[in-house]
Amino acid sequence: PLPEKLRSVKHDGSALPAEPVIQPVAHAAALWPLMAVVTDAPVQMESEPNDAKEKATPLALFTLAAGRLATAGDKDGYSFTVKKGSYYNLRLYAKELLLPLDAKLSLRSMKDDALLAEQDDADAALPDPMLSWKATLDGPVRVVVEDLFGKGGPGAQYVLSVKPGAEPLEAEISSGTSAVLDAGKTVEIKAKLNARYGYSGSISARVQGLPHGVTAEVVEVKPKTGTEFTVKLQAAKNAPAWSGPVELALWYVYEGGTPSSTRASIRVRGESERGLTQLDKLQHVWLTVKPAAPEQPKP
Repeated sequence: PLPEKLRSVKHDGSALPAEPVIQPVAHAAALWPLMAVVTDAPVQMESEPNDAKEKATPLALFTLAAGRLATAGDKDGYSFTVKKGSYYNLRLYAKELLLPLDAKLSLRSMKDDALLAEQDDADAALPDPMLSWKATLDGPVRVVVEDLFGKGGPGAQYVLSVKPGAEPLEAEISSGTSAVLDAGKTVEIKAKLNARYGYSGSISARVQGLPHGVTAEVVEVKPKTGTEFTVKLQAAKNAPAWSGPVELALWYVYEGGTPSSTRASIRVRGESERGLTQLDKLQHVWLTVKPAAPEQPKP
């Protein structure tokens, strides 16, 4: 566990999106920034014992759980209630936070402990588990967190997110990790869509985090995998100098729910990925705004 003086860290997340996001958090007592999940959602601490089905910790949807596999062979169980036919998204953060846990997620019935779904690595670039599951029953289910090789200990920590609705969309930015925008000019951010789980609803692409004097059009994107789209940014003639990250977000409504968004990413290592998203992928474009040159006095 972290030393007492590191357990409370002040971090301004007011400019971040509503969904959980991984951020480096600086602390005066730490030699280097800590990778942390920053969120405005409620956070629940793991409560032992929770290995057995009957001892699973109840977890509300839209809540994050923070836990640790204390010893070798330890398993942490959480329970929540599902509705048949609805989608649920479970995501675990460990290696993305530079933690050693090689996590595995299993979803089981609380009635007979039948295995409903399981996941180890989401893909080559995301070595932490992420499950998008369509409920095949009504009632409580149990999600089990364990190490793939049965390991545990002080470093075997994780954050677990459980929320309704699968993540039906992702997009990859193809126009580069940075963009330069001159006052009075335009610049484009280009991306390609990947639509999953049969999603066919509306999609709006928006650029978030723009500075004063810069605007971006909202682009409606066709919900089909492989669709390429472009969002144009426009700087006013009097736009001031600025440099910082902006995000390309896809907004959608899934299964009649509330509006949700997911951020487009950029693969920055190509075939040389290290398997950690903060090293392999970016979820922002670094935008530099150049102001207009001052007018020269007339002779």
